[in-house]
Amino acid sequence: MRRSTVTKSTVTRIVALVTCLSVLLILSACGGGGGSASDPSNVKPVAKISPETEQSVQVGGSINFTGDNSSDPDGNNPLSYQWTFSGAATSIRQSTNSNAGMVSFSEAGTVTVSLVVTDSMGLASDTAVVTVNVEAANNQAPTGSISHDKGNGSVGSTGNFSITAGSSVVFDSSVTDPEGDSISYTWNIQGGTPVTPGNNRSVTVSYPDAGTFSISLMVNDGANNTTIPATPLVVTVTKDLPAFKYLPVLTPTMVDGVATYTLNAQENVDVVVDTPDGSWTTPMMRYNDLQLPPVIVAKRGDTIEVEVNNNLTEVNEATTVHWHGFKIPGAQDGGPDITIAAGDSKTYGFTLVQPAASLWFHPHAHGTTATQVYKGLAGAFILTDDISETLETGNELPSGEYDIALLVQDRRFAADPGNTGVRKFVYQAGFGMLGNRVLVNGVEMPVLKVATSQYRFRLYNASNARTYDFALDNGDDFYVVGTDGGLLNTPVLTDHIVLGAGERAEIVVDFRSQLNRQIKLVSRPFDSTGIRAFSGAGMNGALANGAAFDVMRFDVNRAVTDPVTLYTRLPVSADVNTRLTEDQATVTRDFVMSMGIMSNGGMGFLINGATFDINRVDETVASGAVEIWNIKNASQVEHPFHAHAIQWQILDRGITGGILSPASGIDLGWKDTVLVQPGETVRFIGRFDPVVNSGLYMYHCHILEHEDAGMMGTFEVLP
Repeated sequence: MRRSTVTKSTVTRIVALVTCLSVLLILSACGGGGGSASDPSNVKPVAKISPETEQSVQVGGSINFTGDNSSDPDGNNPLSYQWTFSGAATSIRQSTNSNAGMVSFSEAGTVTVSLVVTDSMGLASDTAVVTVNVEAANNQAPTGSISHDKGNGSVGSTGNFSITAGSSVVFDSSVTDPEGDSISYTWNIQGGTPVTPGNNRSVTVSYPDAGTFSISLMVNDGANNTTIPATPLVVTVTKDLPAFKYLPVLTPTMVDGVATYTLNAQENVDVVVDTPDGSWTTPMMRYNDLQLPPVIVAKRGDTIEVEVNNNLTEVNEATTVHWHGFKIPGAQDGGPDITIAAGDSKTYGFTLVQPAASLWFHPHAHGTTATQVYKGLAGAFILTDDISETLETGNELPSGEYDIALLVQDRRFAADPGNTGVRKFVYQAGFGMLGNRVLVNGVEMPVLKVATSQYRFRLYNASNARTYDFALDNGDDFYVVGTDGGLLNTPVLTDHIVLGAGERAEIVVDFRSQLNRQIKLVSRPFDSTGIRAFSGAGMNGALANGAAFDVMRFDVNRAVTDPVTLYTRLPVSADVNTRLTEDQATVTRDFVMSMGIMSNGGMGFLINGATFDINRVDETVASGAVEIWNIKNASQVEHPFHAHAIQWQILDRGITGGILSPASGIDLGWKDTVLVQPGETVRFIGRFDPVVNSGLYMYHCHILEHEDAGMMGTFEVLP
């Protein structure tokens, strides 16, 4: 028998073959090498859109698209989703959710809805597609809204509103039609006369008569009518407002270069009071039997003499004329230390040595200041200088007919059940007299007809106790150009200014783009909890301090070319540009205003824990001194602090005991009266002129009832 022979090469080939077979067996056991997307054994996932078939919908309709019926044959989950909506406009254009959800269609045309799903191994499906045919809706009515300018040029108001007879209002509309059809407009106007055609999207309507009227808009797209709004707007038109009155300017008699005036303090002067509710006569105190408070106009450097005759003989009251804000000797200041008895006279004389300013004058006899001012004794004093006159002639500041004093006072009047035409004042001192009617130059809610120009208004808060937050009802900004004691170096742009009793401000209001508009000067609402609580405001017919109310109205009724470009900075030589600094002060004094129950059970109004004593000098000031006065309000009531003798510069203000903020903006102006809020400290600095300041002066709260009740002190400037 023959033996087979196996060679070495054959064995090598057998070993290699066995090795390859082993590797293949191992790979097979491990799942064929990993199952990647390139593995031919991995099957694509399947994308399914529900609904699956072609869809039709009208513009504005919706369809709910879901993709959660999509699957992967190999179970390679989770799936990721990519929706795409192309073509006509839809509420969404893409989504990565399993269900795209409710999709709305806002445009006629074709929308292609596509969905691609991808398994966890990165393998994507074929694209699933559904087509949606979006058809224009039939007979869909137009929709929209109307707005108006409230008759004052404001934008976008939509609610009911009130205007006065003679006003014009611009109404506008915003209307759309789902099919894009052409729209026709018909305004339904009750009680008004269209000034522009009433078949356009906007219309200007004049309301000549008082009453309550509706307005709406009918729109038509050729097939449908829609009334907008569904409930018409209501326009309340009130009767005509009384005309504005200018304060009378006194004419001096010149005697040896001295301008001399006479002020006769009269009682029982029958003054006509015009209001929106009609006119009546009220017996008042007035100077020179005038219907309105007078104005004295003078220039820096002038010497004036004013003879004051006290004719208050029936009430038998002493009086004075305090020159509020003036830098003059104490003997001429008109404080309560030197009074004029009923039937007597006194001549005040002084030279004006301070910058142009809106000053004023009023009685200051202790105990009767509040009632005499309330009954009508007050006047404005307009001081000019070279700088103000240069600004005016150079058309950098409104002047002439565009420079107007506004003396603002609140009063309350008794009823006239017998229709006698006479209504007396109602006066209740309380913790500060608040009226229910706000008078501007003796008229309630007057209308001043103005041109398309810039106007300079001198705002005087001549009320006994009320604080005002003056603003324009259309929200426009205005410039503050002056404070109590003169012009600001740089005008300050703002939309409101707060004035406490006795404070003044000069503002410039721009009416150049307001032709045929009616704009109101208002007092904005503010929180005045303390004084409201103490005064009993809201009771006995009083208008609460801090309440919102209208003050007057400007009717822009004629077009002019305004030559004024408002100044941007005063000359370097202006007094206001010389700022005193703390290191110049030789004395710092504290004045704490407080209120508390006295031993007699009454309310005490205190400064530094004491009430006023005519025989006591509380502070002594050296001639020529520079002093810092820290005014602190420790009560729950706001107090306007007034110091005689000079004009002051505010250093800083803030919460007592906290960090005070340096003066800025309006606070950089000259001040003689500063409103100090509860818990606030205001620090101001001033120089007592050795040439002018000497004698006795007062400091006090300028809520006149507080002053009369003792919130006052005396300081003496040594000669």
